[in-house]
Amino acid sequence: TTQFVAKQWEYSDDENFLFPEQIYGFYYEGKNYQFHAYEGVKLTKETPEGYIKNYQLELKISTHPEVKKYNLSKELDLGSTAEMHCTYKTPQLILVGDINKDGLPDFIYYSHSMTDSCGVCWEYHFFLSDKSNLDKPIRKVATEISCNCIT
Repeated sequence: TTQFVAKQWEYSDDENFLFPEQIYGFYYEGKNYQFHAYEGVKLTKETPEGYIKNYQLELKISTHPEVKKYNLSKELDLGSTAEMHCTYKTPQLILVGDINKDGLPDFIYYSHSMTDSCGVCWEYHFFLSDKSNLDKPIRKVATEISCNCIT
């Protein structure tokens, strides 16, 4: 059985949010895990600058010399700029642990809608490890969304 105990945080205004180029990492079962935030740049004719920068999150799993990267941005519905995500400090990693006891870490991300007006929604995204799929050993299995008002 695994001895890995979940690390859990509560939502806060500044903790557990990764600014671009920040990393949260840990070792578990001989592997190095890193959550890495960065700005993804997409060339476009839609802006005067000729590009759009979006906030991105990825999970890197390293076992020397192999490194695998998994972009979590689509599953977390990250489409806004890094500036906006940095202003509202969302999403935040709130739990890391081996919930299903398979020797691989599982995690939960919390996010909220980025608005200063009515219509704020809170989301929890649960990612579970999957030893049967070595190409993608993590997958989002659940999302819970609640909102304070409907406009």
